[in-house]
Amino acid sequence: MIAMGRGGGGAMSQYDEFIRLAHEADDLAEAVEEVLKPVHDMLGRMRWNGPHRDRVQTEMGSMAQATGTVASRLRERAELFRQAAEASRSGLERLPEAVLEGLLGPAGGLLHDRYLR
Repeated sequence: MIAMGRGGGGAMSQYDEFIRLAHEADDLAEAVEEVLKPVHDMLGRMRWNGPHRDRVQTEMGSMAQATGTVASRLRERAELFRQAAEASRSGLERLPEAVLEGLLGPAGGLLHDRYLR
């Protein structure tokens, strides 16, 4: 496997780096989902019948849907990182740039440039 340096510390294998990125993507997905939870819970408890109530509820619904989409895409990205980690462990010492870019989009090209060249 290819050793990758990090800052001033030890080297990480390609597998370890992909797994780290997968964990970070999962953590971000969880954080994104938690952003609106307190506000949504508060609105659910409110007894507000003001003129803008429907508009506020509509906006909150849109925000919740958008955060759900972002979280879902982050989880998909985490799964792709895990797949890349397994591919690197399966004897594919160097993943071609095109494969990484196909799996991960721009992040794949950056990973290839940073660690595999």
